[in-house]
Amino acid sequence: MKKINEYTRYLSSKLLKVNYFVESTFISAGVVGLFVMLIADVIARKFFRSIYYSDEITRFLIILVTFSGMSYAARNARHIRMGAISELLPNFIEKPIMLIATLISSFTMFVLCYYSISYLIHLKNVEQLTPILRIPYWYFIIVAPIGFFMTGLQYLLTFIKNLTHKETWASAIKKSEYD
Repeated sequence: MKKINEYTRYLSSKLLKVNYFVESTFISAGVVGLFVMLIADVIARKFFRSIYYSDEITRFLIILVTFSGMSYAARNARHIRMGAISELLPNFIEKPIMLIATLISSFTMFVLCYYSISYLIHLKNVEQLTPILRIPYWYFIIVAPIGFFMTGLQYLLTFIKNLTHKETWASAIKKSEYD
């Protein structure tokens, strides 16, 4: 059992580092891109002509930030949960509820990842293009399965952390405690 715990900790730390790098890069690039695109469009509208493709780029960046942000929220225990209720429960009830919730959440995210991959393949097969830029639409949607997968991974790591530790954890890096 000790060997399994060490391996789980090692695997968990490596996955968390990769996940953190990917999601922080996506979120940072998305927010900076949104800022630049929206400010540039406002300036262009005021002094020149509006940037005709800004709506599509902005929509893509919002999708990018949303699906990257899901994983960030799950990793930092900033997702919607019944923290106040679970804090009132005794530890022997709180822990099984957290295990069930994280397992169901992980499963749901992986199922949504599967469906988003199916949708992505469908978009690629029908060769749907964006209306203005005429770029294949699936380029914009590719972040959805990545976001669902990374969020599912965060919930799975939280489930594993709760299985291998005595305390209750709201995420793989944050204990369950009332804020």
